[in-house]
This record gives sequence, C-alpha cells and structure tokens, in this order.
Amino acid sequence: MKKYYINSFLFASLFIVMLISCKKDESVPPNPFDDPSLNAPDPTPSGYNPPPTSFEYIYDKVLTKTCNNSGCHDGTFEPDYRNISSAYNSMVYAPITNNPNTSIYNYRVMPGDASKSVLISRLTQVPGKNLPTALTFGQGRMPWNDTMWKFTGSNSTYIQNITDWINAGAKDVFGNPPVLGNKNPNTMGLQLTNTGNATAFQRPKYISISKGNGPVDIWCYVVDDNTLPQNMVSAEIKFSLNRFDFSSAVTQTLNFTSSGNSYLDMPLDNTVQYNYKLTNFNLNTVLNDTGYIFIRTYIRDTDHATPSETPNNGSLYYTDYFILKITP
Repeated sequence: MKKYYINSFLFASLFIVMLISCKKDESVPPNPFDDPSLNAPDPTPSGYNPPPTSFEYIYDKVLTKTCNNSGCHDGTFEPDYRNISSAYNSMVYAPITNNPNTSIYNYRVMPGDASKSVLISRLTQVPGKNLPTALTFGQGRMPWNDTMWKFTGSNSTYIQNITDWINAGAKDVFGNPPVLGNKNPNTMGLQLTNTGNATAFQRPKYISISKGNGPVDIWCYVVDDNTLPQNMVSAEIKFSLNRFDFSSAVTQTLNFTSSGNSYLDMPLDNTVQYNYKLTNFNLNTVLNDTGYIFIRTYIRDTDHATPSETPNNGSLYYTDYFILKITP
C-alpha cells in the first residue's frame, strides 16, 4: 500500500512539471517570421537584362548562338566560345593565329580600339567564300556558314554593340578593364624533312612518311610575345602512340637554330623561318610499324615556371596538325 502511494505521488509530480514546462515563456521574443502580414518572396524574379554594349549581352546574343557551333568555335578553333569565360580570355589581348594584316592587327580584340581588332575585321570584310582558294581559310567574313549574316535582322546593330564594347575598353562581365599579361610560348609550325635535306614532307593534313624512310629532322616554329626564341629556358618534343596520353611518351630535346629553314606556318598561310630542331631522329624508336605518332612540344620561357604544352587536349584542330602517319 505504501508503494502504491509513492508511485502515485511521483506520477502527479511529473504531470505538474510537464504542465509548467509547456506554459509559454513570456520572456522569449516573438518570431518576426510568424507575422502573417509578411509577403512571400516572388518565385518569378524579373530577370537580368544586361546593357547592349556589355560583354554578357554580346556573348548571349551573338557568340554563343551564332558562333558556338559544332566544328567551329565550340573548342575546335579559337576563339573558344563554349562559355563566357573562355570567350573573353581567347579574344581580349589574344594573339591572332591567322593574321590578315600584321601591320594593323596584333590581337583579336584590342581594348579601346575596334579598328585594330581583327574580330571587327572578320565580321565586316568581304565574304570569305568569294575569295580565291588560297585566301579563304581564316580571311573571310564570319560567320563562315552565313556570310550575309551582317545584313540580316538586328545583326548590324550587334556588330555596332561589339564595336562600342571594344572602344569602351572591352571590360569583362564584372566591369573590370583587361590587363595585358605575359603569354606562354607556342609552337606555331611543325615540319619534317629527311636528315640533311631542306625539302619538307607534304602535309595535306597529317605528315605521311614510310616506316622504312630512315632518320629525319623535325623542325618547329616557336613564338612568344616577350622572350626571344633563343632565350627559352627549355624546349622538348614528345612522341606518343596515344593522342591524349603523353605520360609514357618518348621525349627528346629541341635545339635552337639561328639559321633555320623557311616553311609554311601552322595555318599554312605564311612562310616563316623555323627556329627549333630535332636532328637525325629515327621514328622507328617510337613506332616500328604502320600507324600514327602523336606529337606535342613543351616550351618554357623566362616568365613562367612550367612549360606550355602545344597542342593540348582542348585543341582538336591543332592535335590533327601534330600527327605523323606511318605508311607501309
């Protein structure tokens, strides 16, 4: 009986404690978000409309819709318009691969001066398809598949928007003016000759050579915006049987030569003097049968801690150029 009274007392005490704890604490301030008069946030924001002379407007209206097409500026060719960052970085203060007039143009986009920006030249000049064959690649009016584009709809206004953006300083999406930086060196030409012979192998695309050909000389045309070719810190050439994997590639040193032979550059447009060379090399040390040998160069100038790789995995057109086809 005594035990029964004790249990009843404990239960009653616990019930009272629960009632007290459930009582609203008047000292706690009310939650302002409990106010029913507050409006819910608008689930459909009005959207951002960039000004017509801003880079984000130009990218949205022109570059991504008209130029970022398969096999063109989708990463196959520079400028690279796959995203707004790659578009800006591959145009502003970017060197020109195929320069129609070296006395006028130094960059694809020259901030502050549209008349010295090859981008404007490519959008406004005579149609490329009506030029002689030797001048069509990289010289005619863009877009390449629609040379009447500039006369259609609002496109002439878009060209003026691009012109105004350049003349206003070619600012980035944050409104910052571009800064001219130091570029990495690049190999802008690759040619192959028999050792001791100045005549280059023909290359409609790949360089074709018989597996029993014998030793060859490999010539490279190295360019840089600041460091003279003879002052490069290091220069190497690598040979791989895998187009995108050079981890186990055969590596050789390229040597500078001040009296190199003259050949066409990579766009096959200008004859230039080649300045680096690998002499008396046997390709059968890489591949002793028919197939393909993939080449890349690794050049380091005095301004960078690591060498630049040409081509790299993001440049499909350039990787085609740096291929040897070993035939029977």
